[in-house]
Amino acid sequence: MAWDSFLSDKYGPPVGVSRRQWNNIRTMIVLGTFSILVGIVILLFRFLVTQHAERLEETPLISLAEAAAHQGPPTGPVQVAGTLRTATPVTMPDSDEAVIGGRLRIVAKSLGSGQQEETVLLDWSAFAERAELHGGGSVLPVTVPPQNLPLQRDHRARAKIDREGSSARNSKPVRAHLGNLSYSLVELGYKSVSVKVERSTLPNDAPVVFLGHLSNEGLVTSPGDRQLTMFYGSPEEATSKAHFYGVMLIVLAIFAIIGGFALRAAGLAARRRVLRR
Repeated sequence: MAWDSFLSDKYGPPVGVSRRQWNNIRTMIVLGTFSILVGIVILLFRFLVTQHAERLEETPLISLAEAAAHQGPPTGPVQVAGTLRTATPVTMPDSDEAVIGGRLRIVAKSLGSGQQEETVLLDWSAFAERAELHGGGSVLPVTVPPQNLPLQRDHRARAKIDREGSSARNSKPVRAHLGNLSYSLVELGYKSVSVKVERSTLPNDAPVVFLGHLSNEGLVTSPGDRQLTMFYGSPEEATSKAHFYGVMLIVLAIFAIIGGFALRAAGLAARRRVLRR
């Protein structure tokens, strides 16, 4: 096993120490070291989150009317808030929800001791041609294609599976449902199946905050940026979320590092005790 490779010891346990006890000691040391490394990685990621918060606070916030009235060469970066909207929304295939854009992928996976197989039941994506930022009677075009803007993942999307059979042990999956969609599972021949749903949307009429440069055409990406930076919610909500996640990450990092040092120290102390016998 891969985990055993971390515990390999070509000389074996010391005299008078069982293999199980020796492996338990080594496991404590390995887990403690791993926990410390995880804590360090979390701290590094926390700095990225903090940079987002600092960037929001340092970037000037201008009104949508001022941004829409901008003339002349590109300027910025600036922070603009409003409601993201499109005149030509698309409809999600599993519902009547009108969105600026969305993606939906449904995959049926076989379960069991044999080789696992999967069948893609649906792989759909669609986006409006363009979106605009609305607010207070002003409209600011967003020059970046909607498919390059961040989507919201729907973690509650679940498929319902119909089964046939007299008991739970003998039942077979026959059909999968997700909203308006329905797929037969009989032809797949899977005795046991799970249906994975990946659903993401760019909502219509969503409150958002953009960070970018202004031009005569509207909001554009900063030089060198792959996409326009966008946050869901108001400027205050975007900043508070970034600070909240930063605090949570540093708390997790502290617990991971302290717990790792404690576990590693206990393992090293136990190893010293058995080596002195």
